[in-house]
Amino acid sequence: MGEIEDLAMSVANAYEDNYFNTAKRAVFDAVLNRYLSVAGAIADDDLYENIVTLGRRHPEEFARFVDELRQSSLLP
Repeated sequence: MGEIEDLAMSVANAYEDNYFNTAKRAVFDAVLNRYLSVAGAIADDDLYENIVTLGRRHPEEFARFVDELRQSSLLP
């Protein structure tokens, strides 16, 4: 796997790990909605696939996305 795929898997796993923490999930959802809309994400698509699409099509947005998750302590 490449860096984009590794980070996408880390984000998807972190989202699942924090799903039942309503405060963290709300922050995750806000960040995901904002950035994945740029990639034209479809709600029915897999979260991992949507994040990979963001990374491949919009690398600058992807970098900001990962940075924002890290600043929010949602991603190590």
